[in-house]
Order: sequence, then structure tokens, then C-alpha cells
Amino acid sequence: MPICFPTCQTARWVRRLPEAEKNALLLRVLDDDPKLGTELRIKFAQQTRTNSLPDPAAKPENRRTVGELLSAAEEKRSKAAEKAAAEERRIEKERAAAREKYLEDLAQKADKIWLKVEDLISTKQPARYDEAVKLLVDLRDLAARKGKIDGFQSRYRELCQKHEKKPSLLRKMEKAGL
Repeated sequence: MPICFPTCQTARWVRRLPEAEKNALLLRVLDDDPKLGTELRIKFAQQTRTNSLPDPAAKPENRRTVGELLSAAEEKRSKAAEKAAAEERRIEKERAAAREKYLEDLAQKADKIWLKVEDLISTKQPARYDEAVKLLVDLRDLAARKGKIDGFQSRYRELCQKHEKKPSLLRKMEKAGL
């Protein structure tokens, strides 16, 4: 004859059962274990009588100290910083490779680029000066990579002398580190 239990107390007892134990009990239900009902009633009666209801939250292995929480948070921040740094290195490597390819392509048409710089400067428009300065920086970087910086500097000095009466252009070139 089954023993009847107060519903609230039974529900509280079931909620406090450890997860692993609940899973094992459910498997036994699915296997149609005939002894399960009796065992559960006996266990319930013993634990409620001795007031030893299991409380997984009270287990020390389920609780972490403040130090452990802080350490875990620091480890998480450290991993995030490492991931961000790795991503930044990857992006920088891609940029460098793209820049290298761009300069290699530019090498094929360097003389045309010098002519384009002259055309841009001759417009006497400040926005065009910006574009010309950008191309001059590219030509300088290309010359440095090819070991021909002297040739660039010579041509650059001629350009500066030719346009010495354009102070805004000269300021832009100086600001760009040319």
C-alpha cells in the first residue's frame, strides 16, 4: 500500500535531489524498475525524518569563493585580450600584405604616377594636393623597398622647387613626413 506524502514537502525534496541522481532515477523509470517506487518512498521518509534533505547549492564543490570568481574573471579578460591581440596581428599582417601588393603593382607604373602627381598639383586645388601627397608617400615607400630612395629624393626635391610658391602643398607634404 503506497504511503501518501504532503505535496509541498515531496516537491521540495525532489527539487533538491542532485541532478545526477534525478537522471539515474529517470532512467530507472524508463526501464520499468518495479522496486523504484518503494525505494524512493523509503529514501524520502528517511531523509525527511532526519531532516537531511539534499541541497546541491550547499555543496562546497558547487560554490566558488570570491577569489575563484575574481581569478576566473581575470582569466576570461586575459583570454579576450589575447584573442583581440591575435586578431589585431592578423589584420595588421593582412594590411601589410595588401600594402606590399599595392606597391608592387605601383612599381609597374611609377613614371605614370609621377606624371599624375604633377597633374594633381597643377590643378591648384587643396583636395587634389591631398591625393598627390598620398601618391608621393606611396612612391617614397616603393623607392625605400627597392633601395632607390636617392632617386626618389632627387625627383621630390625638383618637385618642391618647381612648386615652391604653393605653401599649402608644401605644408601637406611636410605633414606627411616627405
